[in-house]
Amino acid sequence: MSQDRKQQLTKLFEQIDKDKSGYLSLSELKEGCAKIGITESEAQAVLSKMDVNQDGNVSVSEFLAYMK
Repeated sequence: MSQDRKQQLTKLFEQIDKDKSGYLSLSELKEGCAKIGITESEAQAVLSKMDVNQDGNVSVSEFLAYMK
């Protein structure tokens, strides 16, 4: 992944991370996905795929790895 693409995706992550915790919760992910037409059930499926360590949140590294 190019450095430019990584910066773009990191900025997107930060925009979705409303509470600025450094992690995306299911509710933040649902809200972000809804803006681009992804349903709640699809957002749940995406979270399951992104959340490699199964802690219920998506870290920026998990997000970037998934978006590769």
